[in-house]
Amino acid sequence: MEKDGLVMSVKEYVVIATPSDGWWSLEVPEVPGAYSQGRTESEVIFMATDVISLILDCPKEEIAIRVDYRGQLSESQRT
Repeated sequence: MEKDGLVMSVKEYVVIATPSDGWWSLEVPEVPGAYSQGRTESEVIFMATDVISLILDCPKEEIAIRVDYRGQLSESQRT
């Protein structure tokens, strides 16, 4: 990836998402203290990217997310 003439490297992080009371609880094992939550799959990716960027103090453009969903939300939890 290139930005302003500089080559940026992109690192992929695995996010573990587990269902919890209608939310996805997020953990990034590779980044100590990286926990968050989201209601939808797109929110899971957004929140994971945001928390990684904040903790590691790196641009969001340098972060790629691969989500490992552990379970699923029941239909009644999807609001």
